[in-house]
Amino acid sequence: MEDDDPRDAAAPRRPLRRQQDLGRGDRAPLLGRVWLSAICVRIGRVTAEDRPIEPRDYSVWCSQRDVVRLFELCIAAPESVRFDVFFVVSDNRWGHRDLEHARAVLGFEPRDRAEDHRR
Repeated sequence: MEDDDPRDAAAPRRPLRRQQDLGRGDRAPLLGRVWLSAICVRIGRVTAEDRPIEPRDYSVWCSQRDVVRLFELCIAAPESVRFDVFFVVSDNRWGHRDLEHARAVLGFEPRDRAEDHRR
């Protein structure tokens, strides 16, 4: 199958994987010679209303404040972080994204919770 074959279920994920691979030292020799780093952020559901909209949002919702906070931490990351991938979602009761890596490396602590918006 071709890379853009519509029957290939993995095709939509390929561009994202290629972008993430650009930052890996073994696949991007430029980053090994120049003082560059690449931090990829996998963002949950952020809405203009800054609250969960649909039922599924209660597991993946991310407040605007939490996503901004993670970006700030990424910008201020230690120089030792040359390449990494972090998930960012709020502190949701039904969340299934592992935030431990962002906590350990960047000190990220989500401040908001989807449950606070239940009626």
